[in-house]
Amino acid sequence: MDGPLISINTAAAVLGEVWVGALPPFGLLDSDDVSVLVGQMDDGGLLALLDRVTALGRRVDALTAALAGEVAERSPVGSRMEGLAHRSGFSSPGRLVAASTGGHVARAAVMAAVGKGTARRRSLVGEVLPAVHPHVAAVLHEGSISVEAAHLIMGMLDGLGSRVAPDRVDAAEEMLAEKATRFSLDQVLELVKRMEAHLDPDGVEPREEVLRAGRSLTVREDKAGRLQLRGSFDPETGAPIKAALEAYVSFALRESRGHNHPGGTTCAGEHDADGAAGSVGDGAGSAVDGNGGVRVMSETRSSAQICADGLADFARHVLGCEDRVPGLPATTVVVRMDVEDLQDREGGCGFATLDGIAQPVSAATARRSACSAGLLPAVFGGASLPLDLGRSTRLFSRYQVLALWGRDGGCASCGQTTFVEAHHAGVDWAKGGRTDLSDGVLLCSRCHHRVHRHEWEIRIDRSGVWFIPPPSIDPSRTPRPGVARQTLRERNRHHHES
Repeated sequence: MDGPLISINTAAAVLGEVWVGALPPFGLLDSDDVSVLVGQMDDGGLLALLDRVTALGRRVDALTAALAGEVAERSPVGSRMEGLAHRSGFSSPGRLVAASTGGHVARAAVMAAVGKGTARRRSLVGEVLPAVHPHVAAVLHEGSISVEAAHLIMGMLDGLGSRVAPDRVDAAEEMLAEKATRFSLDQVLELVKRMEAHLDPDGVEPREEVLRAGRSLTVREDKAGRLQLRGSFDPETGAPIKAALEAYVSFALRESRGHNHPGGTTCAGEHDADGAAGSVGDGAGSAVDGNGGVRVMSETRSSAQICADGLADFARHVLGCEDRVPGLPATTVVVRMDVEDLQDREGGCGFATLDGIAQPVSAATARRSACSAGLLPAVFGGASLPLDLGRSTRLFSRYQVLALWGRDGGCASCGQTTFVEAHHAGVDWAKGGRTDLSDGVLLCSRCHHRVHRHEWEIRIDRSGVWFIPPPSIDPSRTPRPGVARQTLRERNRHHHES
């Protein structure tokens, strides 16, 4: 009868044990201020405590969602003064819940929707029925996923309505619920979009038409004299814009940190970033010039400011510049699709993806994009290229990097998709390492330097990329999985099997 409370109490008890273990055994400054107490914890204790607090918070959120769902159930639309919310002096159940939690009405509405969708139902004769979304309910109530992740999954499945067979919806929900326990919220969103593209019997193209019809860009001048741009783009239109601006920002930041200077040398104690001409620090300080002197960084703009300058450069180029846009390296948008879809044969999944864009596109759009200048098709299931270079070259080739993107989808450590490069995961090439896919991993600059500076180890096997912390961070050196991703081919195979 008290199952949810027992689970919360158990999580709170574990939190108490971790709290005590995280505090220093000697020299403790006793205080009622939580910031003073956590400030005395070492890194390991702080992170362990954060994990337990988060786990407890998810269980409390699940109970809050159940309560909010019941409030909504007792406050049906159109009930007027008969509903619980109206009798309590609120215009809607969302406002009642928001007043209690002190949060936004929008999040209270999310809580209520999740609570209703994961609650067991009763038939007209009083028979207890499973929840509308039983798989989501199971992982939500055990504290394995957040309310936000549950809402993403449920919203997509509910939106399909009766157009998809119940057994396919159930299989999709089970898979998404399991993946959500290991994925970040951004990754869940990406997976939900692709699952929707797979399940929707109408295909991706009708939604593409809606997205494309909604594209817009407005320009107006504000009172201060600044031009305000507000835009909304469909995936096909927006992908090259996003790729070009990210490349411009990346080039500008590298230029300021010594990467693209032929005379630049590696900073002491750092490793070269594969595919670049030099190395970077943590984004501040100075770089060593070709004569051994210290060259002060000249870049003072924020990324947003560099983006603005980049857009202005693009416009000047269109208005008459004969050369390539200054500061913009060769940029390619990668279209990833199955060979069956590229050749318009049976056996494909009917959609593809554009790198950097979560929303899938139709196979027809992908085929059209693959024929455009500046867009490169990465086809799964077709004839392969030799991708192991061994000791013959130090830098990973363009096609090796594309293959690594197919596996890692971004930085294998943090999931970031900008400023990411291929690196040797094991032995550095200069020390005898090989430039092979089995020894390659995508890392952003910050994670790359963290791995080297703190001597993390990286292991790559069929299950994915694993990061092994040094004893100073984790005495047991328990391997930590990289950002969990699946290649498009693997996702499609799972979809076809389901």
